[in-house]
Amino acid sequence: MHSKMVCGAHIKTGSPNTFIGGPTVSVAFVLDLEGWMHTGLEALGLLAAGGALLLAAFAGAAAFFGALAVGGALYAGMELLGDLGDRLGPGYRDLFQGVAGMALLGAGPKLARRPMTAAERTILARQRQEQMLKDNRGFNISPTAWDAYPTIGRAGTFVSDKKGITDVIGNFSGRSKVTISGKKAAELERAFGLEKDALKGGFKIRQVDDLVGRMPRSPMEGNQYFLGPGKHLPGGAPEMVVESIPTKDANGIKTLTEVFVSD
Repeated sequence: MHSKMVCGAHIKTGSPNTFIGGPTVSVAFVLDLEGWMHTGLEALGLLAAGGALLLAAFAGAAAFFGALAVGGALYAGMELLGDLGDRLGPGYRDLFQGVAGMALLGAGPKLARRPMTAAERTILARQRQEQMLKDNRGFNISPTAWDAYPTIGRAGTFVSDKKGITDVIGNFSGRSKVTISGKKAAELERAFGLEKDALKGGFKIRQVDDLVGRMPRSPMEGNQYFLGPGKHLPGGAPEMVVESIPTKDANGIKTLTEVFVSD
């Protein structure tokens, strides 16, 4: 790598022995460590931003555009600081942008979302349970194979809220048939504390109205994934038991969606 100098001055006068033109003059190689670091950090920043956008795109449109908006706002803010520094004098651009960058670096861990504790998750689930009772509505998921029986559950039917389902498989409103992956089915099993492969053969989502009139209560026991009375579901969704509901739609029981599971 060579540094080159080009003179672009307008020459008005010159002595007779002045020579204009000739070959480009080369100088010895100089390792510009500061320049290399500057270029490297810029490239690293661009790669990080691109990777973040890629991950956001996989997460969904909302996350993608959210990351894009935040990135654009940060870039615009840095440019404004740079312009202010240029007006104040040499070196202020780097000073302002450097201080702002270090501040963002320090604030990053504090702004990161902290995982909820078990106690916080239970409190939130209880609030959602109260909302279920106010809405007087719950939702049940059960294997399609259970349609062979007249009711779901001998000692009662488990219900949760709609959010507990949509958080895993997405919105199913207005869709009578939905296909999800086996991975999503397994994730829903874990979130609802169901036995492994319980939903592998497909399942149905039923809306249960008139919860208050169906003797709602917290379950006192369950399978190996049961967290305990009043602690709700492993995924954070609320859990209640009502009197056993029929597998056929009747008296406030409505099948909303049949879910098929792909391999």
